[in-house]
Amino acid sequence: MLPEDLRAGAAERLARDVRSFKHITTGFLGAPLICHVLSDYGYFDEAFMLLNRREYPSWLYPITKGATTIWERWDGIKPDGSFQDKGMNSFNHYAYGAIGEWLYRVVAGLELDVQKPGYKHIVTQPHPGGEMTRAKAVHQSLYGQVVSGWEQKDGQLQVTIEIPANTTATVRLPQARLDRVRKVGSLWPAPREFCTPPRKARPDCWKWVPGAMNSAIRWNPQQRSRAFFLRDSPRPSGPEGGLRSLTRAVCFLERRAGAMRQDKGPTPGRVGGSSRPRRQPAPCPEWALPIGRTATQGRTGMSIRIKNTSSNFEREPLIRPFGFKGGYMTEIWQTAALLESESGARTIGLCSQSVLWSDAGVFASRSESGGNALMFVLTEKALQMVKGVSFRTPIDLLEGIQDELYEYGKKAIGKPDLRKTFVLNALVGFDNAAWLLYARENGISSFDDLIPAAYKPALARRHESVASIPLMAYTIPIAEIREAVEQGYFFMKIKIGQPGTQAEMLEKDKQRISAIHQAIGGMQTPHTRNGKLPYYFDANGRYENKETLLRLWTTRERSGLSIRSPS
Repeated sequence: MLPEDLRAGAAERLARDVRSFKHITTGFLGAPLICHVLSDYGYFDEAFMLLNRREYPSWLYPITKGATTIWERWDGIKPDGSFQDKGMNSFNHYAYGAIGEWLYRVVAGLELDVQKPGYKHIVTQPHPGGEMTRAKAVHQSLYGQVVSGWEQKDGQLQVTIEIPANTTATVRLPQARLDRVRKVGSLWPAPREFCTPPRKARPDCWKWVPGAMNSAIRWNPQQRSRAFFLRDSPRPSGPEGGLRSLTRAVCFLERRAGAMRQDKGPTPGRVGGSSRPRRQPAPCPEWALPIGRTATQGRTGMSIRIKNTSSNFEREPLIRPFGFKGGYMTEIWQTAALLESESGARTIGLCSQSVLWSDAGVFASRSESGGNALMFVLTEKALQMVKGVSFRTPIDLLEGIQDELYEYGKKAIGKPDLRKTFVLNALVGFDNAAWLLYARENGISSFDDLIPAAYKPALARRHESVASIPLMAYTIPIAEIREAVEQGYFFMKIKIGQPGTQAEMLEKDKQRISAIHQAIGGMQTPHTRNGKLPYYFDANGRYENKETLLRLWTTRERSGLSIRSPS
């Protein structure tokens, strides 16, 4: 609400009031914001003063009275032991618990990046202070567990960061000095050993691209120096261990503007869905770490050099055309990719090509055989690219050629907007052979041991039971669909979006859905709560607008289908 040029002054006045009163003076509306505002403008001492206070009114006062929940009033139980007005005195009321957001995002330092939401890029900026000796925040993101924590011990501050695979992180450490970073104990080398900070940069911000990495930072408050380390589990050994085992490590430093206490105020920006302004530090200048491609994520493995490669394919005709994505396949090319290492180990990976699925544009612009041939060309190209190449994990091997192969594919096919799935489909057999060769060379005999440590958390869950869902293409006869249900299949994936104009497609799909429901709608299954068979309609993006899709939903009125309408 305040103009920006008045906010810093308002924050200073707020901090002065806190120092004067020495306790919080807000209610439900101000409690979630007051510590954020203070810390946003650099008044951390005042924010921690409010947090650590034990006398009424404060967050810790109820604890002195035995509270294990958040109270509706600051003094639900008065200092003399009597109760407040029973008309409004809940002992389980979250409102003042909003301080938890500040504890997560500021004290523990687990912050959001508004430019890359959903924790694709993670920002950690812990702020130790007050009487606290440790703090830790854990969040289960879509990518995996994210942890930001710190602990004061033996005159040092140790910060621990964990981020999941396929994410990046920026670590901001106020007043850290990169030129004073030192190596402690047997942990890995410090950042100064692998990056050179640019001039006029503030050395308190690092960024790396790992894959389920842990980090530890140790700081001696007396010396005001911090040692920064990265840990990967298990830790690599030998001359190429330590930070040189990262696939891509990027060192970031942050400019001094808008980041220290002496700043006049926040730079514009908001975090998440909050209406509270938050300082957004200036972007860190980036430079790459020249470590080559000796990188691993998780299990290191031995270095494997590819000596020879080969490939072949077989054309498998289908019983009938298989329809989906507005087209029809009549055959599948089954391809094989062979890799042979210098030790003589040979492995073969298998792949089923699907040009229509991977890029319908390639399928539509060429003959079916022509599209398959182009995909096989990419498989052969990939095998030629890795001859004489050494790798430690298949992840490194694949990442080392993927971008170059994609650019080659766009030129070879003459399609600048070639879908990346076309290239990935071509690499399935190659990838399969690489993992088999990796397992053989490292003496791995089980699938669990094959998974790199970085990805084990995401692949650790085991299902008690698995259901097979048959895919019913446009051309599958109704009698065969009914026969599948009689054999025990109870969940139907039904392809819609048939060839033709939008109007023609709509009428074909209506007739198809009605015919299927008429044939199996009355059949029962013991595997659902109501005994009915669930249908899953897959249009593969063929419906171009919502109105056409809503017209399809009128089919339920004629056929008795129970379908949830789209919102």
